[in-house]
Amino acid sequence: MEAVHVSENVSMIKDGNRIKKIKNVSENDMIYKHRIMKYPYFKMKKIGRYCKVSKSNNLVLNRDIEIVYDYRYCPVFIKLKDMISLNLGGVTIRERCTDDMTFQVYDCLQNITLIKRKNEDLLAEDLFREMVKGMQQSD
Repeated sequence: MEAVHVSENVSMIKDGNRIKKIKNVSENDMIYKHRIMKYPYFKMKKIGRYCKVSKSNNLVLNRDIEIVYDYRYCPVFIKLKDMISLNLGGVTIRERCTDDMTFQVYDCLQNITLIKRKNEDLLAEDLFREMVKGMQQSD
């Protein structure tokens, strides 16, 4: 039975279990004790199988959004935050305030910038429409 190294002191056996390296014990002894003698303290966690998540409908769900805004855009941010919480369930909003006259909406899960504006007059309704459109295009 072979083991694949996952990190410095953790190995993974072909059956999907990770075993932790213990001082003064060889890897072959660890595998033997884990497989044959069933030492439970070597077993850490069963690694599951991953599959791609397929989209079942067009609703925008389970997003993590970071909004970076200038303190002068605070009223726009409050309106946009209210619109998101009322219309889009499952969207987590993180906020960060700056002083460089920018307004940026970043989708943390997709690693894309949905909106980036600087020194402009902004309306929350327009930003909301543009943000939802950007989310639907990124899927």
